[in-house]
Amino acid sequence: MPPRPSGDSEEQVSRVPATPVARTQKGIVMAWSYGLVGAQIGLQFVGLHPRSQTSLPTFFKDLCRHTIGSMQPQLDVALHHSIHYGSVFGPWPGDIIDAGHMMFLPRSLIIRLSKWTDYAGIGETDARKLTRALFRYRKELDAIPRRFVDQQDQPRGNVAGDFKSWADDVIRAWGGALSNDPRILNALAAL
Repeated sequence: MPPRPSGDSEEQVSRVPATPVARTQKGIVMAWSYGLVGAQIGLQFVGLHPRSQTSLPTFFKDLCRHTIGSMQPQLDVALHHSIHYGSVFGPWPGDIIDAGHMMFLPRSLIIRLSKWTDYAGIGETDARKLTRALFRYRKELDAIPRRFVDQQDQPRGNVAGDFKSWADDVIRAWGGALSNDPRILNALAAL
């Protein structure tokens, strides 16, 4: 882990221990859970994602063939978050992130990705493949969140509640524990 920038004490940055009920693969803890980085609430993956060396890089490359604009660097940072966190950006006071995390996908990025997975046009298939590879459990389609925004990026329905419901299902299915930290719950309730 890169050295902590001066001025940030361990008390200021909360590192959540990996959940003991998470799946294991060859003794390595693997699970999705909530994380808070800066002002961004999202999902963090603790441990080595089982598809990080196989299908995820391919599906990410396939999605990048389309004009996804600023979503490309955001996805790249999200999928390799542990490499950047603490060296390129962060930590910030109040962060809730597991020291063993590999990925961190902010809710705002998942909301943008949900638009692509429901777009009846070029890029939809690749967006769906990437999303399924990231979050897949039980039924394939359960891993894909509903579309949270319209064509003008305006919220569709109860985005905060629907996101939390979908994310809770993903976390539980992967063996993670839901958070009862008030900072996580408040960030999830706000949009």
